Amino acid sequence: MSVETNLQDRSNNQCELCSAANKLSVYQVPPVESNQTMDNCIMVCETCREQIENPEKVDAKHWLSLSF
Repeated sequence: MSVETNLQDRSNNQCELCSAANKLSVYQVPPVESNQTMDNCIMVCETCREQIENPEKVDAKHWLSLSF
């Protein structure tokens, strides 16, 4: 199985940060290594990816889900 398929299974097809279920993609957690693995990747939604990659666009309210 591919890393993406394994991450979809692990995350129940939800963002692993906020639990959104749409526009998901694999995000390789820094430091980026040559290979994507289950240990260095997470499944994230478009909103989380945008905020991770562009800290100036962070919406603190979006990240409240991490406190639960």
